[in-house]
Amino acid sequence: VDASLRAWKLPTWSPAQARELFAKLGLTARAAAFEQYFAAPGEKAMALSRSRKHFRYTFGSQTLDRAKEATLNDCAKAAGDCVIAFENDTFMLPSGGAP
Repeated sequence: VDASLRAWKLPTWSPAQARELFAKLGLTARAAAFEQYFAAPGEKAMALSRSRKHFRYTFGSQTLDRAKEATLNDCAKAAGDCVIAFENDTFMLPSGGAP
């Protein structure tokens, strides 16, 4: 889908934008998986733990609420400070946290 959006000059995240945000968030592992989130289909959400430099995401959910719940539950297995960082392609953290 992202390739089509780019061809039509419609908004989407480029790999370079994803890599820049990955670095700004202080993440250190799984950069390719972070980039893949933006091309994932359906309702999706990404949760982030800054203390653990850890993220998890869910895609293809029937609703955004289900995607957020699933990704928070998955992220919480590794860290207690997980918050929703993205709802679909919208960055949700306060400005100071990234772009």
